[in-house]
Amino acid sequence: APSAAPLRPGPLAADPHFRSGLRLLRLGLARAAAAELRAVDPGILGRGGEAADGPVLALATLLAGAGDHRTAHQLLRARAGEALRRAPEGAALEVWAVAYPPYRPGLVLRAADAGGLPAALLLALMREESALDPDAISPAGAVGLTQLMVPTARAVARGLRLPPPDGGALRDPEVSIPLGAAYLGQMLRRFDGSVPLALAAYNAGPRAVSRWRVAGAPLPVDELVESIPFEETRGYVKRVLHAYAAYLLLGAGARAPAGGPAPVGGAPGEGAGFWTDPPAGVQWAGWPRHRS
Repeated sequence: APSAAPLRPGPLAADPHFRSGLRLLRLGLARAAAAELRAVDPGILGRGGEAADGPVLALATLLAGAGDHRTAHQLLRARAGEALRRAPEGAALEVWAVAYPPYRPGLVLRAADAGGLPAALLLALMREESALDPDAISPAGAVGLTQLMVPTARAVARGLRLPPPDGGALRDPEVSIPLGAAYLGQMLRRFDGSVPLALAAYNAGPRAVSRWRVAGAPLPVDELVESIPFEETRGYVKRVLHAYAAYLLLGAGARAPAGGPAPVGGAPGEGAGFWTDPPAGVQWAGWPRHRS
């Protein structure tokens, strides 16, 4: 849902695509609204900087409310990057809350707990894999929020004694999130709790990671990530770790601003305390920890 806080669109209010997108969003036509909002004249926008009440944040908030989190984050990085480089507090917190939204907190927490991994890590993976779009389908055929291939999803489901899903079932968050969490948990256990290696295995496959992983003393996170020989996988791991750290920072010191964006798929205020410490055995290797 879009933010309940007053939006301050400024000159955007005169843009016909912005007005149309807002009307469509109020009617519950999220995909049509997102298309209109993406058509807004970028020349109208200033730079959001650290301000949390300008047209940049207004447009990003509505895009996120329409389910287009990828475009919302790209907009904030391009035009409100200063806020994302600061701690998530004060005015900057509202920008962070749009760039790194929760998704179905109760479901994510249950799935993460069952899979034996931090909820923040699962959410970061979903954000990178699908931009929190349950209908996402990759060119390779990966489906849903956690972007599992159907054969992989069926193998995971078989191990959990669940019905084998098809592509349609994987578009259901109640199916894709638990299966993705279970698979990521398997990768964490297979690679001795190493988050970077587990993410690399999720992306490139565990056999590929087993072939190139370096034996001997554990490497620092930055060296381990840079040792990944596949450029696509290396970039993927960096992006998920960045989002992971961002979600941990939000959980460590921030609640969503009063009246601010609700967690995706949840009610306003739901999800406080959503990010938790990892289970024993998950290697943090210098990434921020949540302290309640």
